[in-house]
Amino acid sequence: MHVFGFKDSDFPYYYDINNGLPRTPRPIQQVEHDCNDGSRRSIFAASEETVKRGLTSYGVNYYEITTPRVKQVARNQFDCQEMDGARLENQPTGRSCLGDHWEEVRKSSKLNFILQNRMTNTSIKKFWSKATFF
Repeated sequence: MHVFGFKDSDFPYYYDINNGLPRTPRPIQQVEHDCNDGSRRSIFAASEETVKRGLTSYGVNYYEITTPRVKQVARNQFDCQEMDGARLENQPTGRSCLGDHWEEVRKSSKLNFILQNRMTNTSIKKFWSKATFF
């Protein structure tokens, strides 16, 4: 069940909550991206300070939200201060190129349930009321 999802076409339109300025410089550029489904598409790209591409040690593509607030919540949640952000699901889901919900965490079913609940509560409390202010 996904309580909180994203639309990757909205990422370039996120604003900085501290100063009200766009997180991605204007005009927004259309660029070629390697999508999670293996295709390559031309999309309007968010800045790397909002969404950043990465590769796993196996060469699998993923994207993560890298805004300061999401980064800090992820670092605190997983007790890892080296995290760059929170990963988006990298399995093809619908028409999303970059991912449209948080990546599932799999360590144990009990731990996963706790982490997903905390992330969901954090998502709703911190992000829901100001959806464009990541």
